[in-house]
Amino acid sequence: MERRFGVGLDPDREVIPASGSKEAVFHAPLAFLHPSHERRGVAYGTPGYPVYERGTLFAGGETLPVELEEKDGFLLPIREIDPGKTRAVWINYPHNPTGAVASLSYLEELAAFCREHDILLFSDECYNDVYSGEAPPSILEVTKERTLAFVSLSKRSGMTGYRSAMMAGDEELVAALKRMRPSIGTASPGFVYAAATAAWGDDAHVEARNRVFTEKRNLFTGFFERAGLRWMQTNASLYLWARVPDEYGGDDEAYALRLLEEGILVAPGSSFGPGGGGYFRVALVPRLEACREAIERWEGLLR
Repeated sequence: MERRFGVGLDPDREVIPASGSKEAVFHAPLAFLHPSHERRGVAYGTPGYPVYERGTLFAGGETLPVELEEKDGFLLPIREIDPGKTRAVWINYPHNPTGAVASLSYLEELAAFCREHDILLFSDECYNDVYSGEAPPSILEVTKERTLAFVSLSKRSGMTGYRSAMMAGDEELVAALKRMRPSIGTASPGFVYAAATAAWGDDAHVEARNRVFTEKRNLFTGFFERAGLRWMQTNASLYLWARVPDEYGGDDEAYALRLLEEGILVAPGSSFGPGGGGYFRVALVPRLEACREAIERWEGLLR
């Protein structure tokens, strides 16, 4: 965090490891919500990662989904957060599924709003190290107060199966998590910690991975441009978010099924919740050769 963001952290009081960020995202509300709380709402963007909703419900919180729109750059609109109901806000930038990136000024505005209304701010930053060009910021560059960043090796280093991540930020929030988490049993094996230490300590492999992701991103955006498909401009995350062609009338599921007939797998936008309809998501995870083959098949379908 110091190398990447210039953020100093006390390892004893401001950091806690997790068995992957999905586990951490799901369990975190258990430390801060209870069905008896008068203000137990959790705001999060939709379309988005479904675990923000599921973790809230499991903890007895009230889900407060906020629909994200293309005209806002898929940024969570602060004006739609109800401070009278909201106990915590989830943000996820770079964003899944759209690839949207939040500016430092947006994070400062959101942090000020949460501070004013005593709202916890949770920032899922698992895609923060997947980018080309300007590096996405962390919420911890703005504040640690009443704030937690969730950071993972899964996307940064391609170590999804290792299940290694961390939560970092406000020492009081970290202390609450430390009291709660022994009941869950989420400690990682020693060999995972050894592998994670090596991965966090090396940036060269991240730069190499990002060069490959950039090449894949350029392949697909070049194809989208040739094909007349509209997509969300981004230089970050593993994803591209595009509009369904007009001839499908916004039916993202029908378009995804038609592509599947050609052996091309995309995710229909509606599977990520309200606001996702009419879009589809391309994940830049296959090898370059498979990406090129998918584009060839896609172009054949268009012809």
